[in-house]
Amino acid sequence: MDEFSFAYNETEGCYELHNSSNEPVAKLKGIANTEGITVDSANKVITITKANLDGKDVTLTGDGYNLALANDVPKAEATVEPTMITNEDATDGIFTISKDGVYQFAANFTGTVKLGAEAKNVKLLGAGKQLSNVYIDASAVTNANLWIEDLSITSNAKKSVILFGTGTANYLTVEGTNSLVNTASYEDYDQALINVGSGLNILGGGTLMASMPGDNSYGAIIGSDGYEDRSGSTINIGGSVTVNATTNDSGAGIGSGDGASIGAISIGGTAQVTASSNYGEGIGEGLGGNAGAVTYGTGTTVANNGTTITDKTDVVTADGLTAQSNPGDAATTSWELDNEKNPPVATYSKLVKTGGYTLNNSATEISYIKADYDQFTLSGVKSTDGITVKDGVVTITADNLDGKDVTLTGDGYNLAL
Repeated sequence: MDEFSFAYNETEGCYELHNSSNEPVAKLKGIANTEGITVDSANKVITITKANLDGKDVTLTGDGYNLALANDVPKAEATVEPTMITNEDATDGIFTISKDGVYQFAANFTGTVKLGAEAKNVKLLGAGKQLSNVYIDASAVTNANLWIEDLSITSNAKKSVILFGTGTANYLTVEGTNSLVNTASYEDYDQALINVGSGLNILGGGTLMASMPGDNSYGAIIGSDGYEDRSGSTINIGGSVTVNATTNDSGAGIGSGDGASIGAISIGGTAQVTASSNYGEGIGEGLGGNAGAVTYGTGTTVANNGTTITDKTDVVTADGLTAQSNPGDAATTSWELDNEKNPPVATYSKLVKTGGYTLNNSATEISYIKADYDQFTLSGVKSTDGITVKDGVVTITADNLDGKDVTLTGDGYNLAL
C-alpha cells in the first residue's frame, strides 16, 4: 500500500501531498491543517473533514485526484456498544445527549431526546419495535448532524417529532427503514412533523415514511410549522434516499405549512420522493403559504400529489454562483457529487449542488465554494458554458447566444458580452 505525507509549500501557500517516493502528486489550498485527512490511493480520493476548513475556498489540483468532504458522523461499529436511551436516565421525561456518539432507544422509552449544543454528530438507532410519544429536539444545536436508522415512532402530541435549530447545514441521514407518524387531531395543531429549522439536507440510502393522518394538522410533514416564516430555510434531498411524506390536511408534504413560508427546495441524486397533501401542494406550498423555487435533478424519481415530475434540470455554475440550465443543456466539463458513497465522492460528469456547496466545473480542479442560490436569472441563452461572474457583472460569450433577446434579472447584477 502506498504511503503518503503532507508538506507545506510556503511559496505557493498550499499543502503538497507526497507519495512514498517523496514526489508531490497533488496540492491542497485553503485548508487550515491536514489533521484527519485520508487518502484513498486506489481511487485517488482525498477526503478532508470539517475541522480542516478555514473559511476559504478549498482547491485540489493533481492529475486524476478528486476531493471529498467527510460527513463527520459516528458509525455504529460491531465492537462499540451504543449508549442506551432509557426512562431511568431521563429527567422529567427528557433524556439529554451532551456529546457526539451512537445511541439506541430502549423498547419502553417514551419522552423527549434533547441534543445539547455540543452534540453535533449523533446517530439514533431504533428499538426494534414501534415507540410511542417520542420526540427528538435538536433545536439547541447549530448545524446538527443527525442519523436515524430503523427508527419507528408514533406520537400524538402537539409538537414536532424531529425539531432542528439554527444553521443552514443541518443534516438528517436516513439509513434502514424508518417511520415517523403523528396522529394528533387537535384544533390548531400547527407543528411540522419534521421542522427543518434554518435549513435541512436529507441524505442517505434508507427509507423514511412520514405522515400526519389526522385532521387540523397545519404544519408540513418536512418543512415549516403552520403560519411560520421560514422563507430563508432551504430543503435539499439527495443521495439515494427514499422519502414518502403524506399529510391529510393543509400543510405541504415537503415545504411550507398552512399560511407559512419556506425557502428553495431541491431534490437531487437518485432520491425517490413521494409527497402529498390534502389541501396543499405535495412539494412546495401549504394552503395559503409560500415556497421558493423547487428543482428536481435528472436522476430523481418524484411524485407531487400523485403527478410524476418530468420537468427536471441540472444545476451548473459560473464562478461559484448558480444558474439553471434547460434539460439537456448541462455543462460537459463539470463534476458530479455521488452521495451514495460515504463520504460523498466527486466524479467527472455533470454538476449538482449538495449541502450548500457547489463544485466548480473545471476538469483540472475541484473547489468547494459556499454558494448563494438564486442570485440572478439569465434568459435567452442556449448554454452557460464560458459564462463568468465577477464583481456583479455577468459576462456571456457569442457562443451562448441563441438568436433571442438576452435578459438578466437580479439585484445589483449587470450584463456584459
